[in-house]
Parts: sequence; structure tokens; C-alpha cells
Amino acid sequence: MVDQILDMLMQSSWQILMLSLIVWPLSRLSKKAYPNFAYILWVVILVKALIPINIILPTQQLPIVELAPVFSGQFIQTASIESSWSLSIKTILAIVWLTSVVLLTIKLFASESSHRRKIRNAVPITPEPWFEDMQDELGIRQKISLLADDHIQSPLMQGLWKVRIYLPLDFSSWTIEEQQSVLAHELTHVRRLDIVTIYLQAAVRTLYFFHPIIWLVNDQIDLEREKICDDEAIELSKTERNAYGDQLFRQLATDQGARSVPILAGGFFMSDSSIIKRFRYIKEKRGNMKNTLKPHHVILILIVISMAVLIACNSEGPQSTMEPAGLEKTTGTIEDAEFQAYDKPPEPKGGFAAIQKNVRYPELARKAGIDGTTILQVIINKLGVATDPEILRSSGNESLDSAAVNAAIMTEWIPAQIKGEPVSVKISIPIVFRLKTDDITKERAG
Repeated sequence: MVDQILDMLMQSSWQILMLSLIVWPLSRLSKKAYPNFAYILWVVILVKALIPINIILPTQQLPIVELAPVFSGQFIQTASIESSWSLSIKTILAIVWLTSVVLLTIKLFASESSHRRKIRNAVPITPEPWFEDMQDELGIRQKISLLADDHIQSPLMQGLWKVRIYLPLDFSSWTIEEQQSVLAHELTHVRRLDIVTIYLQAAVRTLYFFHPIIWLVNDQIDLEREKICDDEAIELSKTERNAYGDQLFRQLATDQGARSVPILAGGFFMSDSSIIKRFRYIKEKRGNMKNTLKPHHVILILIVISMAVLIACNSEGPQSTMEPAGLEKTTGTIEDAEFQAYDKPPEPKGGFAAIQKNVRYPELARKAGIDGTTILQVIINKLGVATDPEILRSSGNESLDSAAVNAAIMTEWIPAQIKGEPVSVKISIPIVFRLKTDDITKERAG
């Protein structure tokens, strides 16, 4: 199961990389005017990372042909050391990824717990009447608590159902204009439900901790979100852009080293380069001050979404080597089933035709013209029963792999023998699924 998730993540990682190469230049088209446009583009990548789908489009060059599968090949002595090593490398990577995700999740919750302990004695602040007016203007109906604490250096917003805005302890000494602009910014976060995106970012960052593009995507989403809230806060509080920017600079300069920085919160937690970009945007903003998207922005966003779907498409069938549902891979060593020399190899009762008889070509694969070769490894025990199937090489299609496994298990075997005594051995069987060319030609001609 973990191996399958790892395969899915690797495939999704390549798709994320390709999509980011499309989004990056487009996001630069309006970096001084329309942060909403760039924000949506980067969120598309975030959603793609959360839904690592692979859409399978059936091939169309082959017609529907009623045909039984073809079985070919002889028994192959298993290269046990090589295949086990290949499997263990993949399994080790899967274990490392899973362990890292668990540790990062623990670290995330530990950090949040530490932050909440530090601010548990935050002092409630009674909102001014103008604060409620701002809420009404933004259409916010839920109750919002204002609190101040000496561990808070920069204003931040936390919570989805029970929203709390935390402010520095000296907030009451700020001018009315400063208070209004800061709270307008945080209220904009609340109205936009930005905390939901922040939670999703934390999840993606944890799952794709190894992917540098994901860290870039998160930085860009954070930056564009702050730009959007800055614009709306300036509009709501009627503050001059230069005064708003100067105020944020002053807040940054008053850092006394006692700040508590949460992860699952909306606030002023950015890299130095992102901070510079944000303030430069505040000073140099031009164009549509309300960030209303123009028609060409909407068209470009729809094109990017379409590209994300196309990137997830695979017209040749799945390339994953994931096992069919219900198939368990053997990872341990079975003492009495290790490959050993034999006087007489195992063979199907009735010959290879018995295996061919048991193979059922999956209907969907047959109609789509999908073929391939599955190489199975099975243990033929002393009773002549095929057990512990393992796919050494996938056909590239889960239904074909599943059909090959079922055929091997359903077949009755004559066990291998040493000096006339049955023994358990491990063997490899190639099963080829192929549609006959002459039948395809006839079908096309018809």
C-alpha cells in the first residue's frame, strides 16, 4: 500500500513540475496589478498536489476484437537476489517517506501546541464600534475575539469556526489609523476563509516535503494572499498606500525576540525576499485597485486548469507498476520456498494450455486494445498450489496484471521434485496479453 502511494506521489511530482513551468511565467504577467490572478494560478497547483489523479484515456488505434489472450514463455529461474534488492530499495524509500511525514506531522502539532500554550493567557480586547462596522461592510456575521499578548509581535488570525485575532500587547497605543488598517487586513483573511487554504498548504507541504516546487508554490501563495489582503485593507480602512506600507515596516522593526510563530495561522510570517516584494507592491501598486479579474485573466486561468487535466491524462494506459487490488506482495523470506535446484521442474497439469485456458482477457482492456506482458513470481508448494503471487514486471495495466495473477492461482500444478519427492520452489512466469494482428485487420476491413 505504501509503495503504491509512493508511486502516485512520484508521478504527481512530475506533473506538478510541468504545471509549475506553465504557471510561473503567467503569474509574472501582472505582478504589480492583479495578485488575485497569480494567487488562483498557484492554488491550481496546490489542488493538483492534493488530488494526484491520473486520467486514463483508452487508445483508439485498435478495434474491438473477441480474442483469448496468448500465453508464451518458459519457466524462468528467479533471480531472487536482484529482484529482492530492487523491491527493498523501493520499500526503503517508502518507509523513509512515511516516517518523515509522521515526524513532520508530529512537529507541526507540537509547534502549534507550543504556540497555544504561550498565548493561553492572552488579554481580551474590547472592540471599538468601527470594528463592528468593518465586519458589517465585509459581510462577516460570526463573532470574532480580539486578544493581545506579549508573545505576539505581528498581528495574526487563527480558527475557522471560532475566529481569534491576536495582536501585540502595545496595540492600544497605536493610532486609530494603524489599528483600523491592521484589523481590516485580518478581517479580510476571515472573509476570504484563508485559514482553509493555510491548512491545505500545511498538508501539501508535509506530504511533498521532498519537492522544492511545493515550497516555491507555498511561498507564492503566501505572498499573493498578503497582497490581496493589503489592497482590500487599504480600501476598507481608507488608508494611504504609503502610510500603510510605512506602518508595516515599523511593526517589523519592533521585533523584540519574544514572538511566537504558529504554522496554522494567517499572519506576517514571510521570508525576507517575500517581505521586500510585498512592500514594493504596496508602494508601486497600479492598475485595478480592487483586483477584479479581466476577461483575459479568466481565460488564462481556465487554460491552466485544462492543462492540469491534460497533464494528468495518459493516452496509453497507466504506467504504474502498482499491484491489482487484493494482491499482497511478499516481502519476507519463506524458508521452505526459496529457489532450489530440482530434478524435475514444476509444470501446469495439462501443460501451458491449462494456464491459457484460465486467463480471462479483461473486457475493458480488450475493447481499448490494451495489451502487454506481465511477469509473475509465484511459489509452487508441495501440493501443487500456486501461492504468494508477486509481480516482478507489470504489464502497465492493473486489470491485465490481475488476470495474470488469477490465471496462475487457478491453475493446478505438478510440484517440482528432487529424487522423486515434491518440493516447494519459487518460479517466474511471463504471461503475454496480445490481440492477433490478422483479426484486427479483419475487423478494420469490416
